[in-house]
This record gives sequence, C-alpha cells and structure tokens, in this order.
Amino acid sequence: MRGWTGPVQWAAGIVFLVLALAGCGEKYVPLTEAQMARLDTRQALLECCAGQAPAVPTDLVLSVERNSFWIAPASRAIKLRSSWLEDDLDLHKAVLARARPLDLILIGNASRAAGAFGGGTFGHLAIYVGTEAELRAMGLWPHPLIVPFHRDIRAGKVAIEALDTDVHLSGSPELFETDHIALLRPTGFSAARRRAAILSLFGDMGARFDFHFDVRDDSAIYCTELLYRALPELRLPVRPMFGRDVILPDEVAARALAGAIPLELRLFIRGYPQGWRVQGAREMTAMVLGTNM
Repeated sequence: MRGWTGPVQWAAGIVFLVLALAGCGEKYVPLTEAQMARLDTRQALLECCAGQAPAVPTDLVLSVERNSFWIAPASRAIKLRSSWLEDDLDLHKAVLARARPLDLILIGNASRAAGAFGGGTFGHLAIYVGTEAELRAMGLWPHPLIVPFHRDIRAGKVAIEALDTDVHLSGSPELFETDHIALLRPTGFSAARRRAAILSLFGDMGARFDFHFDVRDDSAIYCTELLYRALPELRLPVRPMFGRDVILPDEVAARALAGAIPLELRLFIRGYPQGWRVQGAREMTAMVLGTNM
C-alpha cells in the first residue's frame, strides 16, 4: 500500500471500496436470542468495542491521516442507497417530539461510504438542544450565545452536531439520513447544570471539524467530543486508537445499555429496507453486540 497517497490513487481506491461494499447487503446483523442467552450481556457491552479498530496496513492509516481533510467528506459524499428512515417525515416529527434538551440522537447510517466502511451500529451522534418554546422555558432564549441562531431554531434546526466541516445546527431531514436512530437521555443533572451544558454546546458553534478524531485536541471538534466537552460528568469511554484517544458512538451506546454511564434509553427505532419498528433495550443490545463482536 506504500505510495497510495495521491488524490487519483485515493479516488480509485474509494471507487473500488464502494463497489465492494455495494454488494455486501445489510451490514447490521444482531445477535440471536440463543447467542444472547449464552452471554453475560452487561460484560459483553462493556467489552464490545475493543476490536473496532480494523486491521489495516500502517501505510494506509498514515495516508488517511495526511489526507483526512478531504477523504472524510469525499467518503460521506458517496451515497450507495437511500437511508431506511430518511423519507418518513411523520416519523421525523414523532421522534423530535419525544426528544428533550440534551438528549443524544444516535445515528446509524450505512447508506454512504463513510458509514458502510466504518462498521458498528451507530457511527454518529447529535445533541438535541430544543425548540424556541423549550429554550424559553429554560430561560435561555435571550442568551447572547443563542440569539444569533433564533432564525435557524425557528426553522426547525433543533440539534447541534459536529459533521463535515464544523459544528452547526441541524434538523429534519438532515438528522434522519439514517438506518436506525436512538434517543439517550442524561439523568441526574440539575436544571442549572443542563442549562450550562446547552450554553457550552452553543459556545462551540462554528468550531472546525476534527478530521483526526482526537478528543485531546481542542483546536477542532468531532461528534462525541462535542458531548465530552459539554457534559464531562458522563464519564464517556475514551480509548486509544491509531495513536489518538477517541470516543466511539457505539461505545457510548453500549455503556448506556450496560448502566455504566448516566444515560437512559428513551427510544430505539430499527429501520429496514421496507420500513421501521420501535424496539427496546434488548433488541438494541443485540444489534450493538452483533455489529461489534
């Protein structure tokens, strides 16, 4: 793989990868009930993401590192198929109506090359910050950090995410280009602490996206790092991977399901090519373990 660092070679490599992935079928294969019965599921959840780092040549990792500023957006730009939940606008409204300020929106999307190659169940998260009414109820609507975004919030952009180029607000349909979605709710936080966390999120608006996914690098931010900065009390799992410390969205989900961090599952919707189904913690556990073990 030495020498594969130029744009032409990388473009050819991505095309090859996409063609290979397009024939792989459904990537989400949950554990069966029989497999679940043989497991200590809590321990399995605590260990499930230890092997997520793929075995790839060092030269390839270094090449991606050098070119990540354009490889990550390019791989996201390649769409393999429609996401299973993206067209159901009634579902989008119903999910957002269930959300509360500071809820995590976990997103699993294999419809683009980045998600299909990335592995796992959930590859991204956004943080719901609320509607105008919810922010007014918290006394935050007139805050100087929020005032510049009044128009966007009124237009339905009610979640903050770090994606592509920067930290920004998103809403429907952007948040629902996904095959599966889950809401996790932080528990045990006072109203004052929740307000402070939301202001922290708005304080990071416009920050550059961290294409190196290094939680210790404060000069840029990626999705789980945004949560790490706003609510350090969650004790999110940080693990070394390819020479940096990362927080994997799937590992956040796994620790929440194991009861190891103060996040409560409020909703899990599993998508299918033909539709979707509301499922519970056991089904989500089977999926997270099935795609990470």
